[in-house]
Amino acid sequence: MNLIPVEGVALSDGRLSWKTTADGSLGSAKEAELIFVLKSADLEKTQFGFVLCVLKEDAGNPANPYNPFFLATHTPPDHLPQRLLITALPPHLSSVPVDVIVSVRSGTNLALAFWETVLQPIHALSREILLVADPAHHQAGDALIDVGEPHVVVTQSAHSVRQYARALAAPGNRGQETAGAPPPGSRTILLLSGDGGVVDLLNGRRDGSVASSPRTDATRSPVIALMPLGTGNALFHSLHKPIAATAAEASPLVLALRTLFSGCPAKLPTFRASFSQGSRVTSFAGAGEDGVQRPEESETPVDSLQGAIVASYGFHASVVYESDTPEYRVHGAKRFGMVAQDLLRESHPYRAHVDIRRTPLAGTGAADTSATDEETSKLERVPRDSHAYVLTTLVSNLEQTFSISPDSRPLDGQLRLVHFAPIGGERTMAAMMAAYDGGKHVGMKWSEDGEEIGYEQVDEVRVTVLEEEQRWRKVCVDGTIVEIPQGGYMSVTKGDDAGGFQVLVDPRILKA
Repeated sequence: MNLIPVEGVALSDGRLSWKTTADGSLGSAKEAELIFVLKSADLEKTQFGFVLCVLKEDAGNPANPYNPFFLATHTPPDHLPQRLLITALPPHLSSVPVDVIVSVRSGTNLALAFWETVLQPIHALSREILLVADPAHHQAGDALIDVGEPHVVVTQSAHSVRQYARALAAPGNRGQETAGAPPPGSRTILLLSGDGGVVDLLNGRRDGSVASSPRTDATRSPVIALMPLGTGNALFHSLHKPIAATAAEASPLVLALRTLFSGCPAKLPTFRASFSQGSRVTSFAGAGEDGVQRPEESETPVDSLQGAIVASYGFHASVVYESDTPEYRVHGAKRFGMVAQDLLRESHPYRAHVDIRRTPLAGTGAADTSATDEETSKLERVPRDSHAYVLTTLVSNLEQTFSISPDSRPLDGQLRLVHFAPIGGERTMAAMMAAYDGGKHVGMKWSEDGEEIGYEQVDEVRVTVLEEEQRWRKVCVDGTIVEIPQGGYMSVTKGDDAGGFQVLVDPRILKA
């Protein structure tokens, strides 16, 4: 990569400016485009004391969406926020193996371009500038552990991430203990994907560890660093929501890179979705060799899935399912709205029984020793047989601006349920627009018939599907679609997180 020698670097009024040493030309960028500043630990080696990493993005240019450049200077700009000054590689990038998963079909297929153009050059540059004999990283005597170049996995199919995670959990996985090496399971996974990559990691690791691996403590769990290159990126946006509000309009990818170099690992809360016998994962198969579009492909039977984001039935599940075709996926996040319009016009009433085990209030239930186990474990039926929306979630946002659960906080581990009856396309659209307006759908009520948006903390949600037609028997778990047989069910409960994953978060989240 080319370093551009500059001088007179200044940061003022939301703008970064500089003069190029070679020809005296002036340059500038938004402060929000400054990823961070790397401080050299060895001036003799690097010649410059500081390197400013800048990323300009052009979403309207799919052929060249990313333009990173690196400014080398002897003096950093005044008023540089301390959190943007990187003086050493963090342990999750310097003392454990690093795997990079590039999900080439996530979102609008930009993950590979981001890796090759942005992340790989920044990772290589940071190793060159920051990886020196730092006593904080000494282990096994006096030698610095250098785990070497990252191991890169470019997905070849929809099953690649799950296969990687399954191999990771199996005996003999990369990272077995040797003198001075990290313990088994310790590693950082740079996930260039959307939410589907997260659920594939969770379930692939579970598949591989069922019979072969003991439960691991949290300090040995792999750490996921999210690079939001999917369509909705619900987990990323929810974890960064408190930070994005004060990030001077920095893009999600800039925020992700900052978190990668200054973040802290934290346990990733999960839930478990269990299914009745006969349930199957389904997906759109695309066109065959004869050019004929196969609308649906049934894959393997499934009895449970682990998730970290959302489990839904009704309108949300149908939108995710019916927008997952090659024709719709090229439209990115817009595909959801396109499909939603058709579903709203149809306004199908989803026939199902929904039963809820509510979180006990303070001083009652599990916290009240006078309550019996039967009282605290009782499932209560939602008093209707048809529904428009049933969504259980661990996160606040399904998209960057779509706040489905405004009370949710990063890492709080609390399941919350949003649900409402078939209220017609117009009112459903009003509720969705209110969710885009800071979560104002919560508390909505219509006086003419008393219908309202339900929103509450729960410990369990059980959906028993009564529909005859296959189209209306789909549920969604973090983007994975499962078809439930008529009379079958999905039950969602909190996961135990044992032997799971950690996720990299901004340290300010942990202090909140």
